[in-house]
Amino acid sequence: MADSYNSKFLDDPEFQSLLVGCLESLQRGETIDLEALKRDFPLYAEELGQFVNNLQLLEQVASGLGGVGPSHVAIPVYEQTAAMKTEPCDFTTGESIRYIGEYEILEEIARGGMGVVFKARQRNLERVVALKMILAGRLADASDVQRFYREARAAGKLMHPAIVPVHEIGEHDGRHYFTMDYVEGRSLAEMIREETLAPRAAAKLVQDIAEAVQFAHEQGTVHRDLKPANVLLDQANQPHVTDFGLAKIIESVDEKSLAELTASGQILGTPSYMSPEQAEGKQGQVGPAADIYSLGAILYACLTGRAPFLAESPVDTLMQVIHKEPVSPRQLNPKVPQDLETICLKCLEKSPDNRYVTAHDLEEELQRFLDGKPIMARPLGRFVRIYRWCRRKPIHASLISSLMIILVVGLLLIQAKRQYDLMESRTELISYAEQLSRSKSELRSGKSAQAYRILDETDPELRSIEFNLLNAQLLTQNRPLVAPAHEPRDFSDNLRIEAVTLKGTLWKSPRRLCVSNTETAKIETEVSISDVDTRKENTPFFRAARLLPTGELLISVKEHPPLPIVRNEKPWNRLVVYTPTRGANPPVNRTLGRLRFDKDVLMTSDGTIAGGIPESGKGLVVWDVRSGEILFERNDYTPGTGGQRIALSQNGDYLGLVHSTDESNVEIVNLKTGESVFLSGGNGSRIAISNDGTKFASARRENIKIKSTDNDILLGELDGIELATMNHFIFFSQDGEQLAFTTSKQGACVFDWKASNPATFYSGFSAIQFSPDQSSIITQSGDRYFELSLQEEQQQILRHPAAIGLRKGETITELQLSRDGRRLLSSDVSGTHFVWNTTNGQLINQFKGLSRKSSSISSDGDSLAYVVKTEDRELLQIVDSDTAQKQKEYGPFKNVKCLGFTNADLIAFIYFSYTGEGIESNLVVANWGTGEQKTISGVDIIHSWQQDRNGHLTTLELPFTPQLKSQITQNPFPEFQYKARYYDLKSRNILWSVSHNEQGVLMYTPCVAISQDGSLVAMSIFLKDLSKSMHYKQTQNADNEEDNLISVRDGYNGRLRGKIPMTTVVKDLCFSTDNDRIIVAGRDGLVSIFDVETGIKLFTAEITSASPSSLELSTDGKKLYVGDVEGNITIVTLPAQNSQL
Repeated sequence: MADSYNSKFLDDPEFQSLLVGCLESLQRGETIDLEALKRDFPLYAEELGQFVNNLQLLEQVASGLGGVGPSHVAIPVYEQTAAMKTEPCDFTTGESIRYIGEYEILEEIARGGMGVVFKARQRNLERVVALKMILAGRLADASDVQRFYREARAAGKLMHPAIVPVHEIGEHDGRHYFTMDYVEGRSLAEMIREETLAPRAAAKLVQDIAEAVQFAHEQGTVHRDLKPANVLLDQANQPHVTDFGLAKIIESVDEKSLAELTASGQILGTPSYMSPEQAEGKQGQVGPAADIYSLGAILYACLTGRAPFLAESPVDTLMQVIHKEPVSPRQLNPKVPQDLETICLKCLEKSPDNRYVTAHDLEEELQRFLDGKPIMARPLGRFVRIYRWCRRKPIHASLISSLMIILVVGLLLIQAKRQYDLMESRTELISYAEQLSRSKSELRSGKSAQAYRILDETDPELRSIEFNLLNAQLLTQNRPLVAPAHEPRDFSDNLRIEAVTLKGTLWKSPRRLCVSNTETAKIETEVSISDVDTRKENTPFFRAARLLPTGELLISVKEHPPLPIVRNEKPWNRLVVYTPTRGANPPVNRTLGRLRFDKDVLMTSDGTIAGGIPESGKGLVVWDVRSGEILFERNDYTPGTGGQRIALSQNGDYLGLVHSTDESNVEIVNLKTGESVFLSGGNGSRIAISNDGTKFASARRENIKIKSTDNDILLGELDGIELATMNHFIFFSQDGEQLAFTTSKQGACVFDWKASNPATFYSGFSAIQFSPDQSSIITQSGDRYFELSLQEEQQQILRHPAAIGLRKGETITELQLSRDGRRLLSSDVSGTHFVWNTTNGQLINQFKGLSRKSSSISSDGDSLAYVVKTEDRELLQIVDSDTAQKQKEYGPFKNVKCLGFTNADLIAFIYFSYTGEGIESNLVVANWGTGEQKTISGVDIIHSWQQDRNGHLTTLELPFTPQLKSQITQNPFPEFQYKARYYDLKSRNILWSVSHNEQGVLMYTPCVAISQDGSLVAMSIFLKDLSKSMHYKQTQNADNEEDNLISVRDGYNGRLRGKIPMTTVVKDLCFSTDNDRIIVAGRDGLVSIFDVETGIKLFTAEITSASPSSLELSTDGKKLYVGDVEGNITIVTLPAQNSQL
């Protein structure tokens, strides 16, 4: 505090705060409205006037008030004072000045840290000018005077429209001054306080300033104090740069003057607008780049209404300029374009090297922005910003980096351990899956012992339902027969099984025969049609074939007469014995004879005996194939029309004939003795004889009879069948105790007339022959072949009543077990619901409802809920599953779906309401015992669902909006997103809801499954992007993008646990009881099992003859129920994992 000045207010804190605030305002280049200050603080009016008008005194007193904060409320600051005296004061002495030489002082217009500017009239030229004087007046020291003249000389050199020109430099009565143009208008600072400039206006304004600054730089002058207050706007809002008080004359600054300017690291400029190098006091490094920084700060202020950096004190502001990054202009003003923000921030780079090189570069960049062209600058990336922050704060960066390294290393170690465990688990599962595959392969090859041994070697800890399922198949001994691999010769080269022998499997196509090893499917013998018939015209084809014990082939070849064909000439069947190539010997064709083309060729299973109707169409001939001798010949036999009217026993000892003259007469011929026996009661056109000749079977389309050849007694009869017309053969087993044939509707049938349930049907299969060891029957299903065991099986088949009639059953859409497993509910597409007793396989009751999935059985199996239609309304009925007595009814509704029972008496169902906006879905949870019910709101259209017995419900929902309604109207395949939701029906709350991210057209009905404990949820959705399909783009090279997968989510929070890609359409799925596996029924006809954690496919099984359509696993995991598209339910009993193999 000054000793030469005493005031009674110097110890007053409010007065001290006012002094400090005044000093800081003056140091920032602002002007104090002294009159307003006196009005606000009349108590200090006299004292304030003395301090404000005496800068040195103010600096001396205020600088001694350490720790006193400035007053920001009581000091209004303006660039131009609101009221000025008509006569200026000498601020060092207080005297009034009227004239400075030939200039008449009119009023004060601006005041800075070193000088004051007056509006003056030059009397001799009668013009108004701006006159600037040193603020200290006569008391100014030599450095102030030198700096004052440097400003005048710097501005005086610059003649540019956007720079205020200097007219005269002079001295009057010890007061130094210079004059310049008077700009009628306001400063840019005033404009910014009043309004934020539009981005394009700001860009244009700064571009004009940059042009002036570039001119100054070209003349060797750096302004060093560019700020809005030093930019004056004329009446046309054109900018004019002024106040070159801190200007640096680049080419004329010598070491002495530079030392004066930079003494003690003096900071020159206004903190909020000065460059970082100025803020650090490095005046030797200050050059044109500093002005470019200030231009960026001016642009920032024009766009946001504030300087880039503004703190409580100048020192804090300087620290921000040096160390902090400016706030993005777009955060303060979202209307700022991205490119203009990039230009602004490039100017404000801390390093001069990262700014625009020249003001001209900035001017051109702004012009590119104004022209709508791409700018050259690029916004800073996130990593660059982090790097620069680290360079500015190395200690903080080091600490954070160390912590990050520790954290990352820890996470990497944890992740590495998890990845290692996962890879190890995957490796173990892959090895386990390979073991299952090898065991299954051995099972297909009939090597049961090897299959059991491989299965027993698997890791017990990895075993789950797939192990039990394969174990069950081992016990059942059913295996598919694999066709040998080959390159197709032509469109008709479709190999089919002709016969299975101990030596191998014989496959036939019209122009190719193959003998393959039954176990390896490797071709051992191959014959083409050209090997048997070399003619080029009227290409022949193979009709039938057998593999002889000698390795030779007995072949029936259908041939045509040579061209030209004579009238009434017909084709024939040539019976050939083909001996394959052996060593150097070529193949040999030996013809037995020619037979009629449209009648059956007789062949025993081993091919040693053959015969048929001669080419003439009358008579009958039978050969010993090995010797070529005729064993039987009759010229007076006339066959009738139709199927199998002649037959050989499998061993070739007996021949059976149905005489066309009297179809009730059957003749049995002993080919060894030549004796014949005539029997009555042959009721059909098809016949078969047992190997011992003691039984024969004759069949019509709906009836089969088996009779004794000794006394013509009826042994067995089967009615209500429909024999197949294509595969029309009937044949005995080797022991003559069973008869096999194929029906049109019920598939293959094995008829054991002595059993209590004599007929066993294999739906979807066609019978071909009994296996050589008679333990199984060789069957065909589509283009695949299976060996079905005739031993006691591990699986039971329930058939919907429709499957026992004259047609196949309907596709089973749903299977549901009661909790105790005593009752099974099955529903088909016809809307019929069946309740079964799983203990004995008996049908308890059936109910006719709606065709959609709309039924449920209670936990105890005593009640059934299903939907029925009455007129135009629908009802939800709960009935007794045994007696069909109605227990409860809900409705009527417009459209209702039954979701299912939970524990106790709760049932959940939905019904739809139709509004003008679309469809409104309502989910109701009702206690049908008490009648209480509650509706859960916010439910969209439920497309698929699954409910467990613990009160959890998972749904796939589709939001039905007017937009979607419009989409469906315009496009039958609209694209939309599904939403998965998980409900707690007990609390009536939605536990979680997630949107299915994949988008596209739904190709098949999605499937949903919940684990038995509710901890896992699986959803299968098959979507297709039709926008890229060939059908919609009509381009040959269009790609099809399909999304077919199963997503597994946590049942408690909906978090995604994994995705399992699928290669087939999923018809149904369920979890194993241990939650480790997902069981999938696919449209490829297979039941596949996947590991939940890794998604690895562990096992596939062909459980049903038809394609599986639904699945259900018992709560104890001991029985798997598989429904198929033909109304059959296959129940597979699964042995325990620790059972002895």
